[in-house]
This record gives sequence, structure tokens and C-alpha cells, in this order.
Amino acid sequence: MIEFAIAEFARATFCEFVVEPKCRNALSHAVRAIAGLAEQSYGQMERATSSRQRIACKAGCSHCCYMRVVATVPEVIALADFVALNFSKAQFAAMRKRVMNVKTRGLTDEQWGVAHHACPLLVDGECSAYAARPLECRGYNSTDVRACRAAAKDYLEWEVPMDAALMSTFKSAQAGLLQALTHFGHSPRLVELTAALRVIFRDECAIDRWLAGENPFAEAEIDLWDPEQRAFLPWVPSDELRTEAGSEKPR
Repeated sequence: MIEFAIAEFARATFCEFVVEPKCRNALSHAVRAIAGLAEQSYGQMERATSSRQRIACKAGCSHCCYMRVVATVPEVIALADFVALNFSKAQFAAMRKRVMNVKTRGLTDEQWGVAHHACPLLVDGECSAYAARPLECRGYNSTDVRACRAAAKDYLEWEVPMDAALMSTFKSAQAGLLQALTHFGHSPRLVELTAALRVIFRDECAIDRWLAGENPFAEAEIDLWDPEQRAFLPWVPSDELRTEAGSEKPR
């Protein structure tokens, strides 16, 4: 299946570029290569399927930018590096302020959606770091903008039709990254994007500490019982996740 091929490419690419995860440039390069392959793979699938519904997403449509975004730590580091290299001092300061002012730690997807928190990268209705956006953002889509508007008004009644193949393509790439992290001894956990960026802005050594084998992003990790984390259980060989999956869910 194409999903397994994408996941294996992501795992192998990260392991190849980052033989020892101590180089930020190599890490960012690997993330960009993985995102590029996923986009190319979906493009090939799209051309081969004439019956697929047209995606309604376009520039200026930002309903989904008020949803929780989860990512792997390498994606967050690559994004932070992009911001550091491409944002002006004023842009960086404004984005940092937005990140630090929103308290999102521990929020579920539903709680985030109900609170209607805007992504700190959203500026004038568009993503200010579009070229380096996380894999989940690249995969999320809609075939009906009216459904997006309705979901934005009442998130608990969320029912947005989408091209599942597009989302699956990028989630498969994310699965491969989690597998690679396990290989290097890092926590195979997803982090909430804004909370992870807050860690970086609060501790200028956070990325270097992570590259050295520490886990400064633990506070940004989503709960083990979160549906988005549990969706990766079949992909990630982690004793921690397997133990939690086999136990009774805490009340």
C-alpha cells in the first residue's frame, strides 16, 4: 500500500539524513524532503483517480486554522528554523507574543475547537509559515467550504467531508517520523504545536537539549489516550504506548 511506502520513506529519510540527531540543518532538510515526497505521492494518486471530489481549500480560507494541530518534534524544529530565517524582527516578536499569550496545554481537540483558538502562525487569514507548515496541516482538507463554516460555529457538530487519501498520505509520513524517533531513543509522542513552540521560545536551549537526547517537549505532548496519539499504535514499536493501550483507560 502507498501509505506504508510513504511511512517507510519518512523513517528511512530521517534516519539517513540524521544519522545522529544532533544537527538542526540535517533535521530540517529531512522534514522538507519527507513533506515533498508525500505531496508528490498524493499528486500521482490524484491524477490516477478521476472520480475524486475537488478540494475546496484555497488561499484566505482559514476555518481549519482554529483547530488543534499536532506534530512530531522534528516538524516543530523545522518550523522554528524557518521562522528564525524568514521572519523579520517585528514578525517574529508578534508571533512569539501570540504563542506565549495562548494557554493551550492539555487541551483536547474538542476543547481547542470550542475555545476557537487561532493558530499563532495565522496572519490576516493566511498562514505566515505556509512553506514549513506541519504535515497535519498539509493533509487536512475539505471538499465543502460550507461545512467548514458550520464546524467553525459549532465545533462539537463537526462534520466536514474530505479527501481521506490526502490526509492519510501525510499521516503516514508522520507515522514514519515517529518510527524514526523510536529508533533514536526519542519519545514517539505527538506534541501540540503551540505548546511546543512555547517551549522553544521560553527556553533557547530546548532544541539543543532535545538533539542531545533530553525531552524538554514533554509538557507539550498530547495525552496517550488522545485519539490522534492512539491512531499511531499499530505503527510505533513503543513499550510505553503498548502498555498504556493494554491497560484500562483512567477515569
